[in-house]
Amino acid sequence: MEIVLRRAYSAEDLFEWNCGLCEVPFTPGSVYPDLVGLEGALCEECLAYLHARHPEVFPSIGRLRELQAAYPRAMFESD
Repeated sequence: MEIVLRRAYSAEDLFEWNCGLCEVPFTPGSVYPDLVGLEGALCEECLAYLHARHPEVFPSIGRLRELQAAYPRAMFESD
């Protein structure tokens, strides 16, 4: 499983999703953990767990927060 921190393309992407791992509903931020090659994204709790288990492979919540602060909005206002 590969996870990348991806910036939302438009504000319309920021609706409630289900986590691709635990299936709990969450609303992604302007930057969110995306599952590469698979449909879906991860909630912050699952990202934190995976990072704690294997920090060399999975990004941290700290890095996610840094990117969300640097990019507080989606790339575009609408589709």
